[in-house]
This record gives sequence, structure tokens and C-alpha cells, in this order.
Amino acid sequence: MTLRIDTAGSRVVIETRAKGMLASLAHDLRVLAPIAGELVSEDRCVATCTVGSMRVDESSKHGADRWGPPAPGDRAQIEEKIAAEVFRGVSTIQVEATLAGTRATITVSAGAARQQVSLPVQLERTEAAARVRGECMISLEALKATQPKVPLGAIKLEDAVKVRFDVRFTG
Repeated sequence: MTLRIDTAGSRVVIETRAKGMLASLAHDLRVLAPIAGELVSEDRCVATCTVGSMRVDESSKHGADRWGPPAPGDRAQIEEKIAAEVFRGVSTIQVEATLAGTRATITVSAGAARQQVSLPVQLERTEAAARVRGECMISLEALKATQPKVPLGAIKLEDAVKVRFDVRFTG
């Protein structure tokens, strides 16, 4: 039986942090990255995320750690920058994951750029479903992502972004 990612029941969140001379004026972000894909074998999954489908879910004044929905105008502007500037020329991000016990090796590809990480995961599996949860750090530089354009480069993104995932598979 082929298990596919339950797109409605899965959640992938990318958390970015600002840095730079004017970082205190910026917002840290939590971006939802909807994914689709399937288990291609008992221990291997392939998933994709369309860059244009990424949505800003929450923001926090840099360093404040008080998260809430961003202003609608800010949300639209940030989402446009993600697609047009940060992942310029890349329409999809592909993720291949291989499970070995309670560890997964994940390869993230954005165009020709790739990064591989190994991380512990929590796995629940039945004959007709599976769920995997975990978190890791991914380098924007390794994926050849570019910094969004801000006057004088006074605000930038930290290279490492935290990715938290809760992915459910169903038959």
C-alpha cells in the first residue's frame, strides 16, 4: 500500500530570525510550507513544497518572542519577497528523507543547491498510516537563497533557519 502525505493533517514551519544593524526594527517569522508527496518505500519519503504556496503564519518583533499574526499588508509583502528574492528562480523545494531507526537523513534541494542533515525523529506507524515529527536547522546559504533587499542591507536573515515538521501519511 502506498502512503501519501496527508496535506491537511501535516504541518511544516520554517522559523527565521533577523540580524543586522537594524534587526531590532525587524520581525522574526514563522512561515508555513505546505508539502505533498509519498512514501516511496518503507523507509524513504519524497516530498515537495511550492515556493509560491509558503505563507507567513506568525511574526514577532525581533527578540520579543511574542508571536501573533502579521498585518495583512506585511504578510503579502513578505510572501512576495520569499518567492521573488529569497528563492529567486526556484519554484519548488524537494525533500527526500530516509529513515534508519529513530534517525532520519533529510536532503533538501532548491534548484541545483542541496543540503543534507541527519536528525532524530519521532515515528508512529500502523499498517494504514504513519506520522513523523522532528526539527532541524537548515542553511539558507547552502540552498543558495539570497537575502531580501532592504535599504543598505541593515536587516538580514540569520543563515540557519529552524524547520519543525509534523508529517502524517495515509493510505
